[in-house]
Amino acid sequence: MQRPILILMLAISLSSCDVPDSSRNATSSEQPASIEAVFGKLECRSQEDQRLCSGGLERRVPSFDGVPLDVDVAFPLAGRPPFPLIVRLHGYTGVKEGPYLGGVRGERVFEDYTRHGFAVMVFTARGRGHSCGSEESRAATPEACRRGWDHLGDTRKSVRDIQYLAGRLADEGLVEPAIGVQGGSYGGGRSLTLATLRDRQVMPDGSIVPWTSPGKDIPMSIGAAVPFIAWSDLAYALAPNGRVLDYALADASIAWEPLGAMKHSAVAGLWRQGRSHYNAPPGEDASIDLQRWFNAFPTSALESEVSRQAAIEFASNHSAMGVPIGPEPSPTLIANGFTDDIFPVNEAVRWVNHVRRQHPDAVIAQLYGDFGHRRANQNSEPLLKPRALAWFQKHLQGKQVEVSDGVKAFVQQCGGGFGELHTAQSWQELSAGEIRQRFPAPVTVASGAENSSVSRQIDPPSGRSEDVQSDSCRTVEAAPAEGTGLFELDALDASVTLMGSPIVIAKLSIESQHNAVLVARLWAQDDSGRRTLVTHGVYRPDVGANGSPASEAVFQLNSNAWTFEAGSRPVLQILGRSTPYVRAPEHPFTVNIQSLEVRLPTVEAPEASGSEQVKSKAPRPLPAGMRWAPGYGS
Repeated sequence: MQRPILILMLAISLSSCDVPDSSRNATSSEQPASIEAVFGKLECRSQEDQRLCSGGLERRVPSFDGVPLDVDVAFPLAGRPPFPLIVRLHGYTGVKEGPYLGGVRGERVFEDYTRHGFAVMVFTARGRGHSCGSEESRAATPEACRRGWDHLGDTRKSVRDIQYLAGRLADEGLVEPAIGVQGGSYGGGRSLTLATLRDRQVMPDGSIVPWTSPGKDIPMSIGAAVPFIAWSDLAYALAPNGRVLDYALADASIAWEPLGAMKHSAVAGLWRQGRSHYNAPPGEDASIDLQRWFNAFPTSALESEVSRQAAIEFASNHSAMGVPIGPEPSPTLIANGFTDDIFPVNEAVRWVNHVRRQHPDAVIAQLYGDFGHRRANQNSEPLLKPRALAWFQKHLQGKQVEVSDGVKAFVQQCGGGFGELHTAQSWQELSAGEIRQRFPAPVTVASGAENSSVSRQIDPPSGRSEDVQSDSCRTVEAAPAEGTGLFELDALDASVTLMGSPIVIAKLSIESQHNAVLVARLWAQDDSGRRTLVTHGVYRPDVGANGSPASEAVFQLNSNAWTFEAGSRPVLQILGRSTPYVRAPEHPFTVNIQSLEVRLPTVEAPEASGSEQVKSKAPRPLPAGMRWAPGYGS
């Protein structure tokens, strides 16, 4: 008769154990505490294996400044609140319904995480859709929407909206105060900014204060972030000047001194898509004057007050790099594409260097490959989706799961799929040697010289047309282009894999009354003379008077992982224009290249390469005013 009593006592003892909420949420079969509504107006209903609370035009949630936002929230059916929350952030052309990673829309936006014990929130960013983006939504609440225009990732508006809504859910006792954020492109830029802020928020006057919930002052933070194909510096990503180096650090002003050259086809495409948003009338809001800014970025005219303001505003208030580093950023899994010509891998590497300068042990994993915006065309969902889930399970739920660490880089592979995977603990360690070659013969590059057919073939946003390849491997017939510089490296005696950013060191003199710009392309040329684009980059030389003494220029092309087959030849081409990719010069110029050296970082070390051309890495040149990134220099 004592056995039932012992069993009952054991059951009572076990039920009183302190079981973490996150563990209970993921495994319990209990029904949740009644969640009838969120934000006081979104009614919730059970469907499938989740409880969905849907917004809409008539059920929008006022943000911190009264701008109404269209929000949906979903909770697991099993477990009890508070749940760990993941905020999924849509891209530039998206709304709350998606698309998200892998083209996901509809209920799967939530189910990917609710079935693993997470709450999920999505919302349409201000200035889009029902969040004051449509005429219908503005007519419904004209005063609240009067200044509810698109703020394009502004820390003081767009990012604070996310923090405010998550804080409201914490005030209601529905979510834990350490949240997760995930998004791609526009959503990725906001996710990376939030990870950098971590437990801080930016006020309208630009001051940075602790992030607390709006009602109960609960301390809030980003517990984990997965930014995908994100920018870290929006000014530099859209109008690079070539001054950023993957082995060096610089002040924020590097993004606008000198003013960069606009990636015209990409930015023009974004501007066309963005016309459906509610944009600030020209001259109405100095923090987001998109129409005037777009028109103010010629490549060869002198910079104007408007263009300089645009670059400073984007770099300072719309970018993770503009956030002063305070506490260690949130655990971040960052993924960017080698062949993404809008937000390339360099955007991620620069942020990692920026963070590790003050926080060497920050929890950061890096994932790189042939994915992202065009020219990239590989489906990244199989790579990123399971890694993102594991990242959130570990850092938000405390589960003992295997997560990515260090750096993982997939070699670009033509014809589909991902190439060989290379891993290291740091970006620097991915490459063990380099190929370098000097070219002493003088070459003159003219602003009007290009083969327009080739330029159009490799223009990133022009894929999927009848006469332009959609694959990230853009192959063309070698074509003459007088007035450009062509530097053919020796044919390779063995297969060698480029890993990282090619370095160009050149002695230049400029003949121009205004600004000049150089476009560099690295090709892989086969025996037949056909060339495949490996990577490219933009560099703005210092402005000099006609006949000024030559000066040294150091710049890098965008990073890539590419295998040059034995017998192929790396070819560097330098041009003064590449239309439509870079906005065409308005004023003529010539750049005299008196000498040039090319350095291609390689996976292979000299002793293991099987090639006599692979050497030990030479000391990198450090331009004045810059300092070594962590792990570089003496």
